Amino acid sequence: MRPSDLRKIAPNWASLWRNVNLIRNFDSGWYVENYPDAAGHRLSPLMHFIRYGIEEKRRPAAWFDTELYVPDPIIFVDDVPVNGVSNSYVGEIDEAYLGSLKKCEKLWLFFNVATTEVLSGGMLSINRFVDIAIESAIDRQNTVVAVSGVPVSREAVKYKLFEERLPMVHFDWITEYTNPVAVKLFVPEVFATEFFTNALEQDHYRRWLKSRPDLEIIILNQNNELMPHPQHINPLLNQITKFSKIATAHPRYCTQSLALKSGLPVKQLTPLLPVMEFRRSVDRQRIFMLSPDVFTDPLTGITSEDIIVELKKILPDFEFVIVNGLTLAEYLELASKAMFSLTFGEGMDGYFIEPILSGGVSFAVYNEVFFPEYFADAPTVRKDWRSLLSLIEDVADGYASNPDLYNNISNELRELIGKTYSREITKNNFNDLIDGMVDHPAGPRTRQVELFDNIRSYLESEKGFRFHGSPGKKVVVTPDGLLVEHLGAEFYSVLYEIYERRDYDLDLDDGKEYYLIDIGANVGMASLYLRNRYPNIKRIFAFEPLHKVAEIAKRNVLANSHHVPIVIKEIGLSDNYHKATLEYYEDWTTAFSTDDQTLDSFLKNSEQGARSEAKFAEVEVVPASVEIREIIAAASDLRLAMKCDTQGSEFAIFRSLDAEGLLQHFDAIVVESHFKSPDELIGILERNGFELVVRCDHEKNVVYTIKASRKQVRD
Repeated sequence: MRPSDLRKIAPNWASLWRNVNLIRNFDSGWYVENYPDAAGHRLSPLMHFIRYGIEEKRRPAAWFDTELYVPDPIIFVDDVPVNGVSNSYVGEIDEAYLGSLKKCEKLWLFFNVATTEVLSGGMLSINRFVDIAIESAIDRQNTVVAVSGVPVSREAVKYKLFEERLPMVHFDWITEYTNPVAVKLFVPEVFATEFFTNALEQDHYRRWLKSRPDLEIIILNQNNELMPHPQHINPLLNQITKFSKIATAHPRYCTQSLALKSGLPVKQLTPLLPVMEFRRSVDRQRIFMLSPDVFTDPLTGITSEDIIVELKKILPDFEFVIVNGLTLAEYLELASKAMFSLTFGEGMDGYFIEPILSGGVSFAVYNEVFFPEYFADAPTVRKDWRSLLSLIEDVADGYASNPDLYNNISNELRELIGKTYSREITKNNFNDLIDGMVDHPAGPRTRQVELFDNIRSYLESEKGFRFHGSPGKKVVVTPDGLLVEHLGAEFYSVLYEIYERRDYDLDLDDGKEYYLIDIGANVGMASLYLRNRYPNIKRIFAFEPLHKVAEIAKRNVLANSHHVPIVIKEIGLSDNYHKATLEYYEDWTTAFSTDDQTLDSFLKNSEQGARSEAKFAEVEVVPASVEIREIIAAASDLRLAMKCDTQGSEFAIFRSLDAEGLLQHFDAIVVESHFKSPDELIGILERNGFELVVRCDHEKNVVYTIKASRKQVRD
């Protein structure tokens, strides 16, 4: 499977839901074992199969031959065009309701998945939004709420696994028998590209949509990972209406950055949680409920199966139940009686939230995409799976045997959930959305965002890079076999600079051994690359002052074991000692500098829409000469090499090293000069006997790459 194939398939993957027979026969364990790329993917094995596997004719199970079952091109035998009159399910719907639809002037039309074989949190969430919409429509004259199905090629269905709030009416019937003046379409993100492609290709859909005097499209962004790319969806939306927006389920990605990147306004629409049967500790059973998600952590290799094995050792007297094949009622009953719950999925999902609402205790690994920040310190949440297993081992027996402690922990978790979720919050969000309010206005998709996307696409399709993960934990597999966690955005430019332009390649003497000093290490990408490239580098000292990024660098070093050690030092270098609280952007940490003034100059010239929101961190800065002198002492007879990319701090660093005469210990240096003339750096390096190659990389921001090598090395 080529990364370029994944990108081509992704915009249309929702159409693969049509073939329920393949999904019904899916064996997740067999699929992961036989298709290793699915094991470490951000999607569950079933979703991976739906999104990629069917198109590539992978088998869902050992005995099922997809090659024979799915012809090429894919034609689904049950994709028969549905006439609104002949749709048997419409005949079962109350005539009074159909009559109100025919006469309505304002229509709020929700689209949900037209299948009876699959139950997902997204489907339940849309069903609950319908409930809120019905309540809100009461106060609005001649407004009717309706539900239709996607893909539109399937018949309308009556759900078997949960109770629908309204019957599903096929879009064919809607377009044939209704004539509302004002329409709001609520379309789930995963089906948006296919739905609007069909809407433009089918004459009766296109005519109906374009003849509405007041038409607004609301894309339900329930999972930001499944949002269609703006290049795919925006041209479709623009052909239908000028009024479109995104409604986000999670506040963590309801941001101005999303609005600018997507070119659409963004409004928070908090999911409505179910009403749970409340049970205290004494009324619960020694059951540990587990979400059905299957995963492999790409950095540590730990799997959901490994975790279950460990849990059974920790709590041998507990029954472990994986949620699978249950109706909604059966699942809610299980969630209400289980002593504990653990989610392997998003984290802040139903498997975590709903047991807590019923008075239970849930465990999860924190991620920054779905959890609000205040959950990072929640009593049953940890930042990695090993830490979470240790926590469960330490506290589970105590919670289970002490009802007061158990109930107090549950109350604390429930209070945290109440900060984000309540019926009142959802209703207010929905009414604001209907009334045209947005949290973040739209803006043009910036050139910088387009550049990052283009670089990633190029690296993926032409250079053999493989990108995985979620917004909270992105991972790249490089052509030289490195597995590197990163923060996206500007990082793609760094990959291009390292692997394509070879900016950090050094002029080393093959007959000598070196210690490498990496100043401005970020997530450790350059250190890892240079260690692979130069076997005569015997030790690397990498300096990264930003704690969050230094922690990622440490994980990357652990994930890429090697006999040459990389020492991550969580400090910044300059020409003096000081501590400072500095501004940074998580998806632009490569632009972080201990010299805040020079960084401000750069940020003013950059495009705000390409960055996440600003954060602040306290960093420690020490004189470069102090740290380098210690490394020189440790190196003994070895020579030194340096890579320095510090977004403006390089001038103070090189002044410090020059003043102490330490540059004489270096054979090769590559340094980026930022935001002002590089003449001072050039003078220092030439004065210390280096030959230089200087290149201007960015005229507006005054960025230069300077490569320095000893004359005797070349001789």
